[in-house]
Amino acid sequence: MSDKKVLFFAFLINIAMIFVDVIYGLIMNSSSLIADVAHNSGDAFILGTSILVVSSKSYIKNNVSALKGIIMFIFGIIAFYHIYKAINFGSQLHTETLLGVGIFSLLGNVVAAILTHSKHHHDINMKSAYVCARNDSIASAGIVLSGFFFWLTGSNLPDILIGAAIAFFVCYTSFEIIKESIFTPVCNCCNHNFPCPETCKCGCC
Repeated sequence: MSDKKVLFFAFLINIAMIFVDVIYGLIMNSSSLIADVAHNSGDAFILGTSILVVSSKSYIKNNVSALKGIIMFIFGIIAFYHIYKAINFGSQLHTETLLGVGIFSLLGNVVAAILTHSKHHHDINMKSAYVCARNDSIASAGIVLSGFFFWLTGSNLPDILIGAAIAFFVCYTSFEIIKESIFTPVCNCCNHNFPCPETCKCGCC
């Protein structure tokens, strides 16, 4: 399967996850679901731009990947804001909903992660797409845990803590993408540190 098709399928899965998460996240004011919405929204932008630049030169992919990292960080901060709201104004959580949405999201995101993992070594564009899908899978597993602990305790504290962990993880991985895109960029074709030396004739830069 081509890089573009892999990215397109991952993009569709991500949009479906956003639709489900935003409805139930807002209804229950769930920190973990809202954090996942913020995460998935950034990822939808990242996957969409990855599709657009899949055939572009290295310098374009590196610049776009740096922008992706910045967008990921912004959505991580938005998630922290919703966690603050949950702490101060409470949540209306439902065990069945949290578990159902979490399992649905986990299955979809694992498929997207498997698809993009097969291509993640191609370049920073595909790697950033894989990082998004991997992060989504981890976040979805966190939602399942949130539902399970809410069922055990009846408290929204696990939801807040897991939401905070997801938001922190989003911010951390965004710095990794920014670092690799700006400070240690590599040419897609010849693996030279970007930009390629004058003796290199790969033509990708």
